[in-house]
Amino acid sequence: ILSFQVTEAKSYSYAKITLFGRAHVSWSETTGSGSNQITHHYSDTREYLNLQVVVWSQQQSPNEILHPGPYSFPFQFTIPNKRLPPTFGKQLPPMFGRQSPTGSIWYGIEGRIGTGAPILDYVVRVELPFVEVVDV
Repeated sequence: ILSFQVTEAKSYSYAKITLFGRAHVSWSETTGSGSNQITHHYSDTREYLNLQVVVWSQQQSPNEILHPGPYSFPFQFTIPNKRLPPTFGKQLPPMFGRQSPTGSIWYGIEGRIGTGAPILDYVVRVELPFVEVVDV
């Protein structure tokens, strides 16, 4: 359930929930020495999951202004039946001449109340740890 408290009457555009999963890795490689030393930086990001549900929008209720008070909107997601890597995040040990590689895989859920101006949106994010199910 997405629950929030409105403190002043206002016209909002939408309320939506996003379930997301992303991976990021970065590392540097240095070659040469002295004045001939060159460092190359590498990184990559991969998206594993991006599901959205709009639980309320002004298009559904065009004349509705949210007045002060509590609001709750139920929602649910069906996680795709595919193999998703487990949550992971830490500094990796140096290997293969790379220095300080880092990597992470993380999942989360975001609630967003849209105001029509993205920098003024109200946003809450919560991390959701995923674990791999091992079939024995």
